[in-house]
Amino acid sequence: MPIKGLTDRREMQFPKIGDIRKGAAKPDDRHIGKDLTHFRAVFDESEAAAAARFLEVYGAEPREINVMLPFAEIERNFEAWQEAYTAGALQHRCDGETCVIWRDKDGELHHEPKPCPGGCKPTGRLKVIIPELRRLAYVVVHTTSRWDIVELTANLEALARLTGNGINGIPLVLKRRPRMISTPTQDGKRARREKWMLSIEADPVWVDAQIGHMRLLAMPGASVQTPALLAGTDLLMGEILDDDDGDEDTDNAPAESVAEELLAQPEPQGPPEPDAPPEPTADVSPEVQAAMDYTTKSGKRLGQMSIGELEGILEWCDAQPADKVATPRKHVSALLDYLRAFDRPQEQETLL
Repeated sequence: MPIKGLTDRREMQFPKIGDIRKGAAKPDDRHIGKDLTHFRAVFDESEAAAAARFLEVYGAEPREINVMLPFAEIERNFEAWQEAYTAGALQHRCDGETCVIWRDKDGELHHEPKPCPGGCKPTGRLKVIIPELRRLAYVVVHTTSRWDIVELTANLEALARLTGNGINGIPLVLKRRPRMISTPTQDGKRARREKWMLSIEADPVWVDAQIGHMRLLAMPGASVQTPALLAGTDLLMGEILDDDDGDEDTDNAPAESVAEELLAQPEPQGPPEPDAPPEPTADVSPEVQAAMDYTTKSGKRLGQMSIGELEGILEWCDAQPADKVATPRKHVSALLDYLRAFDRPQEQETLL
C-alpha cells in the first residue's frame, strides 16, 4: 500500500549519479567558471567506479558523448525554465511569465502561481544515460545558454516527429561544436564571438537503419498506413529486427511492403506437390513461368506487378543479405529480363 504524501507523490525515476557541465569549476563563490570547449563530467562521491569508467572511455576533455534518453517524452528528458538564484539558493522558477516555484522573505518555498518578478535567466537540464557506464542511471547536462536550449529543443522535436513512437532508447551523440553567436559586450553593445554550443543527433548506426527503412517505405507498393517508421528496429542497437518466428497467426495481417511480403514467404524445401501444377503460359519458359507464379504471402503474384515495382524490389534485394533474398531475387531478375525484352510496354498486359 502507498504512504499518502510519500510513495504516491513522485513519478517513476532513475537514480542520478552525476552532472555534465560546459564550464570549469567555480574559482570562488562569487565568480562562475570559465567556459570550456569540451564537457566536464562531475560524478557523485559515491560513484568513483562510474567516474573512472567515463575517464577511460572519453578521456578528460571529450567533445562528444554517446547518450540515450531515459523517457519517451521530450519534457521529461529536457527541462527548460527561467530561474533566479541568490547565494546559490533558488529564488524563483518560471516560464517567463508565471512562477511555478518561488521563495518568500522567510525562505519558504511556494508552488502557487504568481507573476514573474524578473531578474531570471534561462536554464536547461537534459537527463541522459551513458551506455558505456552500463547503468540505468542518468547524468544531468547543464546549460544556461538560450542558444543551447533552442537547439536541443529543435533536435529532440525533430527526432520525436521522425520516429513517432518516443525518443527513449535511440542511440544519440551529444556534441559541443563552435558557432559564431551574438553576445553582449561591456559597453552595452553586441559582438559576434565563437562559443562551443550543444547539439544532439542520432548515432550513425541508427541513422543507417532509419534511412534503409525509409527507402523501403518509399518503394512502389509500400503501405502508407505504417504508424511508425521504426516499428521493426532495435532502437538500442540500431539494427533491423528479423520477423517474429513464433506461433502468432499473421495470415490476415497486412504486409508493410511488397519486399517484406517476399521475405515473409519461406524458401522452398523441395519440389512442389504435383497434384495441382500451374497452367503454363504460351511462349514462356519454365523459369519465367515460375517467376510469374511466385506468390507473396498476401496472395499477389509477381506476374501482377509492373516493371517499376519489380525494379524497386530488385534494388531493395541487392541491399540485403544474399541468403535471405536468394529466391525472390532470382524470380524478380528472371521476370524483369523477360519483360525488358519486349519492344512494346503494352505487351506486359498479357502477364496479368
